[in-house]
Amino acid sequence: MQRLDWDDLRVFLAIARSKTLSGAARKLGVNQTTVTRRLDALEARLGARLFDRSPSGISPTSAATEVLHVAERVEDNVASIERQLIGQDTRLTGELRVTTIDMSAYYDADLFESFAQRYPDIELELSVGHFLRNLTRREADVAIRWTDKPPEHLVGQRVARAEYAVYGARPLLDKHGADAKLNDFPWVDWDVANNARVTARWMRNHVPDAHVVCRYDMALALHGAIKAGTGLGFMPCAYGDSDPSLCRMRPPEAGFGMDIWLLTHPDLRSTARVRAFMRHASAYFETNQQRFAGATIPVQNRDASR
Repeated sequence: MQRLDWDDLRVFLAIARSKTLSGAARKLGVNQTTVTRRLDALEARLGARLFDRSPSGISPTSAATEVLHVAERVEDNVASIERQLIGQDTRLTGELRVTTIDMSAYYDADLFESFAQRYPDIELELSVGHFLRNLTRREADVAIRWTDKPPEHLVGQRVARAEYAVYGARPLLDKHGADAKLNDFPWVDWDVANNARVTARWMRNHVPDAHVVCRYDMALALHGAIKAGTGLGFMPCAYGDSDPSLCRMRPPEAGFGMDIWLLTHPDLRSTARVRAFMRHASAYFETNQQRFAGATIPVQNRDASR
């Protein structure tokens, strides 16, 4: 272990967490050949095989388990040093990594564009996806999280409450006619892996005979299907109401709302660029409070029994 450096351990941790060489390559921003070569060199340096490789994938050996404990301690120490140093940075320059979900990055693009215009010397890096970035490990500096249970080890503020409602494309509504019931329409929904329990329970109670024609694992794909007329589906009011091609079918649904939080690590809250983004984002969401809350608009009231 004395001959290892942090780059060796970063490669090892990426492989251990991704569980595939290709996944590790994507995480590290290199090609798979580079990851394979680095792993071969690391195993040769240690004189031990860390991962068993087969056509079905890779699996850690007992040696990898031992290395993992050491690597994670080193990672925590390195991240702690970085956070403490960055926490003292008073400059409005440098890189700022923000993580959020795909639909927020897309529909709230004005937030990031206006920040970039106001702080041109801050290089904004946006990380988007289902997988939560670890702020303790410095995978991001700021998180915009849609959650009712923000992690206790992070600091920040609740900036909005996003309500949800059922939306449909106007051509789809015209096709089925003014007298159509909700049960008569096709529907789109989340897949099981993405926690469709809330929507599934609502549909059992309100549209028990509805046919779900397609399920999705990404919000933007689901929203695209609603806009294309594939079926009715749920969207945040802030995004559905702003699209003239869509019609809100019912008022916001009770039990579907979610808090939006601005979060960072305690070590980073004094960093100038982090504070600047937190202030800017807070003002953006405050300005758009009514939009996220689903302010009253005309609704196509259709129930399953009519």
